[in-house]
Amino acid sequence: MEDAKPKKTGEMIINPVLANYILLDQISRRLGNTLDVQNKLLGVNTENQALVNSLLQELKNQVHNTKLEKIVIDSSKYIDGEADHNRYDISDTITTAMAEDPDSPDSPNYNRERIFEVLERNAPELQVLNDGDDSLYVRISHGGSTKSSHEAIIRAGESKIYDNVYELRLRSPTVDLPYRVTEYEIVKGVSISSLPNQDAFTTQSSRNINATPAFTQLPDITVPDGYALVIRADVHNTNDVYVANSGANTNIAANRNTLDSGDNIRLFVTNANLVFVAGSAANQSVDIVVEQ
Repeated sequence: MEDAKPKKTGEMIINPVLANYILLDQISRRLGNTLDVQNKLLGVNTENQALVNSLLQELKNQVHNTKLEKIVIDSSKYIDGEADHNRYDISDTITTAMAEDPDSPDSPNYNRERIFEVLERNAPELQVLNDGDDSLYVRISHGGSTKSSHEAIIRAGESKIYDNVYELRLRSPTVDLPYRVTEYEIVKGVSISSLPNQDAFTTQSSRNINATPAFTQLPDITVPDGYALVIRADVHNTNDVYVANSGANTNIAANRNTLDSGDNIRLFVTNANLVFVAGSAANQSVDIVVEQ
C-alpha cells in the first residue's frame, strides 16, 4: 500500500494521521474493539468500497496496528460540504461519562475534535455550543496535541468562542450529552448576519487584576441585546485567569472558566459588571471589548 500525503478529494479525506488517531480511537473506545466495524463507519462511497473492505479486514486482525498507512474516511461529519468546504462544523455527543477532571489531556475518555488534522490548519475562531442539560468541560490546544489548556466549563445551553484552535478535548458527567463545534458564528439559534452593525465599540483593559482568593469585578458597561462581551487574557500573562459569574466562584474550579494567555471567551450578558475575574497569580491582566 503506497504512502499518501494527506489531501482532500471531494467529500473524502485520505489521511494517515486521521487513520491512526480518529478511526482507531473511535473503534477502540466506542465499539470496544469489536470486529463488526464495517457497518459502523459513516458514508463510505462505492468507489472506495474495495479499499475500505481491505483495510477493515486488516483492522479486524490488528486494531492497534500503528503502522497503518492509509485509509479513506468520509469527511462530511467534520466539514460543511455546501457553502465552504474548509469550515469545521460538527454535531456530536459525549461518548464516555467522566465526572471529574482526569488531570491529564491524554485521558482516552475525552471526546477529541481534531481540527488541524481534518482541515490541515488551525481554526482562527471556533464556537463550542453545549446543547445538553449538563455541564460540558473543554480543553483547548493551540500549538499541537501535546499542548493543552486547563479545562473550561460551558454550562447547559451556553456557548463559548475560542481563537486559533488546533484541537479540542471534551468531557461531561453525562454520557450522550449533545454538543456542536463550528466555525460558523451562532447566537442562540439566530444567524449573526441578522443583527445590525453597531456604530461604535468600547474597549477597556484591567491591569494587575486581583489574584485568588481575591477577585476583580468588571466595570459597568452595557452590552446590547444580541451582542457579546469579549474577554481576553492578555498575551503577556504568565499565569491563568479565571472568569466566573460571582467573586466566590472565581475560587471554585468547577464554577469558573480558565483562560491561558491570549485565550478569549464571549459572554452574552447584559452588562460587563456581571462578570468577575481573578488571576491564579499576581500581575495578570484582561482586555474587554463590547460593541455599542
